[in-house]
Amino acid sequence: AHKNLAGLVEAFREVATKLRHDLVIVGKKEGFITGDRRVETMAAALGDRVRFTGLVNDAQVKSYVAHAEALVLPSFYEGFGLPPLEAMACGCPVVVSTASSLPEVCGDAALYCDPHAVADIAKRMLEVATDEAKRTELRAKGRVRARQYSWDKCARDTLAVLEHTARG
Repeated sequence: AHKNLAGLVEAFREVATKLRHDLVIVGKKEGFITGDRRVETMAAALGDRVRFTGLVNDAQVKSYVAHAEALVLPSFYEGFGLPPLEAMACGCPVVVSTASSLPEVCGDAALYCDPHAVADIAKRMLEVATDEAKRTELRAKGRVRARQYSWDKCARDTLAVLEHTARG
């Protein structure tokens, strides 16, 4: 439920007639819809315009994201924000919510939406889908932003905090 799939599907419904794109929800359907049974009904009403990939491996996820027009993640909560960061590293523009860690992780390399406002999610989806200049800008900014993060840097920073804490 924290991924806000109901808001995502509802926003897509609002703009679907204005777009040539389909909405592809990557991951196993069962895990996505447990928190909100409306998602399945809403998605079914849009026919083949909304697709669930089912469980996929890391290489398949990367392929989906690398070939996507955009990643849209209107979450109510994210622990860190790896999905948009990974998308940016692949050169995929991102639309994320203003919630939790996402603004800190994504910086100026994303379009932001209010996860509680379906109209705002829809507006941002339409913007990223129809504005080539904006997508180009987000791709460039996203690649730069993604390079600021690495597992090596994370490990070094974590070690520094642990060492500092141990010293008292």
